[in-house]
Amino acid sequence: LSRAYVAQGQPTRAADAGSTAARYERAAARAGSRPADGDLLFRAALLLLGDGRYADGLPLLEEVALGTEDAVLRAQAKAQLERGQQSARERVGDLLVEARLEQEQQQLKSAVEHYEEALRVDASSFEARYWAAQLRGVYFGSYERALEYVEDGLVLFERLAPSAEREGQLTQLRELRQRLIDRRAQDEAEEKSEDEAEKK
Repeated sequence: LSRAYVAQGQPTRAADAGSTAARYERAAARAGSRPADGDLLFRAALLLLGDGRYADGLPLLEEVALGTEDAVLRAQAKAQLERGQQSARERVGDLLVEARLEQEQQQLKSAVEHYEEALRVDASSFEARYWAAQLRGVYFGSYERALEYVEDGLVLFERLAPSAEREGQLTQLRELRQRLIDRRAQDEAEEKSEDEAEKK
């Protein structure tokens, strides 16, 4: 099915089909207590990367590079993994440049969308996570989504190797979390006050 979609020039559908195949293969492998088909996972990963879905494709490649018994396939997966990681870094860099420029020009809707896309490509990008949360919460009032970005970031960054930079980032996220909580409470209080005033 994925090959048919590729032939039809539909990379997103091809990637969807590959992702589904990989998910079922991994489930079947777990149920049968056997290794997953490395070739299938490898091909699914390439389809996902071809569609720009690095967050889904790179872990599959890493699984093949580390886990398959086929030495040739392992080497291919490792090479593709390195290329994919480099491509992902470049994509994130381009998205952050666009987002910063849009933010400076007060095009905040486009800016937050680019920060969020960068975050989907690289969940460890502090800049993408911080500003996606800041803009969604403070400027657009989407507190639940903003707090989810912050909480996920706190969990992720606390697991990474400690450093002065990392501690600073964690502090900024904690401060942003409190700011978002305070803003949400303030908005809710104002809404309640307005409702009570209307009832009178």
